[in-house]
Parts: sequence; C-alpha cells; structure tokens
Amino acid sequence: MQYISLILLKFLDSIWNISGAVIRLFQQKEKLNLFKIEEIVIHRADRLGDAVLSRPFLQAMIEYFRWLGWQGRITLLVSSYNAVLLEPLETLSNVKIKTIRTGDFTQYDRSIARAIRNFIQTIQKYKDRILTKTKSNTLCIDLVDSVSEMSLQNIYDYRSAFWASSNRWPFSILFNRTMKYRFAGSSDINLIESYILLIEEIFDLPGFRQAIESRGDLFYPKGIPPIVRTLLIHVGV
Repeated sequence: MQYISLILLKFLDSIWNISGAVIRLFQQKEKLNLFKIEEIVIHRADRLGDAVLSRPFLQAMIEYFRWLGWQGRITLLVSSYNAVLLEPLETLSNVKIKTIRTGDFTQYDRSIARAIRNFIQTIQKYKDRILTKTKSNTLCIDLVDSVSEMSLQNIYDYRSAFWASSNRWPFSILFNRTMKYRFAGSSDINLIESYILLIEEIFDLPGFRQAIESRGDLFYPKGIPPIVRTLLIHVGV
C-alpha cells in the first residue's frame, strides 16, 4: 500500500507540474517598468540557509535599483527566526522589515487526499484573485516556494499587487508571473541564479546580471580576488 501511495504521489506531482506549465502559457509576459512601481514587497520568511544566501543578493539588487534612480519603498516580509539575518538590510534607503507569522510548511505532505483537499480549498478561497488581475503600482515577489496557505496569505494582503514567484504547480494561477523552475529542492539551478532570472523576467534591465555578479564583496569574504568571487557567484558555489 505504501508503494502504491508513493507511485500515486509521483503521478500527482507530474500532473501538478504539467498544470503549472499550461497556466504559464497564459500569464502576463510583458516586462514591468521599474519606475512605475512605488513599492516592492519581497516575501522571504522561511529557511535560514536561503535567508543567508538571499541577503547579499537583496542588498546588491536594492543598491542597483537606487543607483538607477529608483527610490520606491521596499518591504521585506520575514519570519521571527530569520529576521535577525535580514534586519541589517533596513540600513539601506527606504527599506522596511516586517515580521510575519509563518505557516506549517509540512501541510502538503505524503497524504494524497490532504494535498488535493488543500489545493481545492485554496483555489476556492482566492478565486477573486484568479478572476481579477488588477494592474498595480505594488510588486510582490514571493521568494518562498513551499506551497503553504500561510505563504499565500502573507502576500494576499496586497490584493491588487502584481505577483511574481517560482513555479507553484496549479497555484501558478494565482500569480501574474511564474517561472518554470523552483527556487530550491528540485531546481537544477542555484538559488542566486534563479533570483537573477526572476528579476530579468519581471523587468527589462540589461545590466542587472552584471551588477549582481560584480558584487562579490557582498557574497564572499574579503581577500578573494574579484574575478574569482564573480565566478563563484555565477556557478553558485
């Protein structure tokens, strides 16, 4: 019985991914204009290791946006246990840290019935989000790719925002833009590369990748030659 359940879960996972791929075909494709965005909300409220890797990327991204002349607000949604890792970013211009309550990231476990039930309930709860995709001057970037009801609730407070995230299988229908990969786990690219690709999909910023890869001083200790630091960031070491 256990083996049958695992086979069914694998089959369900394949259906989930195919559904997400189909939904992405109909999502908004045009790039956003950074200077028409007044606030960027970034959800990064789980995984201590990912928070450690995310902080230098977020700092490099924010400093690059400021260098371009964008002075909008940035709100970082963090958890009580990873806040201490991301709070230093508040020293940057117009950046605010907001500690939020996180949910149970194991709710989509090995129970097929529970996974299907939770999916149906979530779609029903957020059906207005599916039917109404309002253009907004607020951009919500979800950097948490575990399919959690609490994860969705945290960004759903920004109801009229433009949402972007990694692939959430059929949950992609809740977002304006999703990618074909996940940020962690089953992804075949490293975390920083996935973040760079997501920002490149959202904005038309040809110099963004170079700006991030040139900030080896943020990712690695001093003393490593700049060209080596840039290479390490590129390959995700």
